[in-house]
Amino acid sequence: MKVLICGYVGGGNCGDEAICDRLIAAIRAQGDRVKLLSLTPSESMVLHHIPALSRRFPKPINALWECDLFVLGGGTLLQMQTSRRSAVYYLSLAALAAAMGKPWVLLGGIDPLSGGVGKLAKAILPTARAFFLRDRDSLQRAKSLAPCVPRFYLPDSALLPFEKSTSDREMPHFPYAIICPKAGVREKTVAPIVQAIKKRGLRLVFLAMSREDEGICAALSANFGGVWVSVMTPSAPAARRVRAEVLLPDLPPRSPHHYFAALPCEIACRLIAGAEEVHSARLHGLIFAKKVGVQANILPDGTKQWKLYGFCPHPPAFLKESGAKNLQKNSANTCRAGITTK
Repeated sequence: MKVLICGYVGGGNCGDEAICDRLIAAIRAQGDRVKLLSLTPSESMVLHHIPALSRRFPKPINALWECDLFVLGGGTLLQMQTSRRSAVYYLSLAALAAAMGKPWVLLGGIDPLSGGVGKLAKAILPTARAFFLRDRDSLQRAKSLAPCVPRFYLPDSALLPFEKSTSDREMPHFPYAIICPKAGVREKTVAPIVQAIKKRGLRLVFLAMSREDEGICAALSANFGGVWVSVMTPSAPAARRVRAEVLLPDLPPRSPHHYFAALPCEIACRLIAGAEEVHSARLHGLIFAKKVGVQANILPDGTKQWKLYGFCPHPPAFLKESGAKNLQKNSANTCRAGITTK
């Protein structure tokens, strides 16, 4: 079976790449082939080790025609906070898949959609085979937009385990706390948190979960001390060379600011796993902390902090059923997945 995935991939966001990585792993575990529509195909092929095509037309048309199942999602793609155009783009891909007779599913979330975008969603979403949504508000919106389409609660796929790709000697061996700020966060918001962390004798690590957060992490590190980590920079080969040099057990208490470049999302998850506590304005900073059992706190100014729905301690199995024929025959257990919650 050929599966085509389109999400916000190749945009330098650790959370979206983590969702995509775990989704790809789950599909490939069934023996199916996966192809990806990406903002930067060359980078996605390196990160995920699968064929990737540009999201720009006409590339998606040929990819849709060749696939057996189209998966739209990962994160909350249908939203109007960044722009209306992104929601229209994703809905147009869904409309194309439906016009070609290809089964398609939505994975992730749905934000409030109004005006012309809302009308477009009401026209296109009923053609889906199923919705797999990560929060209850999205489930309610899906019910309103397409009441006849089966809906399932599926916790964020980034909660699924990563394969271990690092050794313990590559991780810091000193007590530290992680702060995951978001571009635009105010220093006065971070200052009291930093003071409390230092009083507890913990080192500071500022973790940029997206490329757009690198500037604020560098600024906060310069003002408050500690080190800062960039997860999603293009120089991945260089990052692997410097990782062993930077993440040393004997890192001195007052070392200069370090730039850990291009650590993949599973490395970021392991960094969070080694922390005493996490303060994050990024949703997936909190999700990773939840995943590895580390105390996490919401850093104000996170626009998605209201999305902290209840995560299942054991993420449900998904993508169980194989084959487009099963998908077409059984609309109650769609998207190749009988969702079973524990």
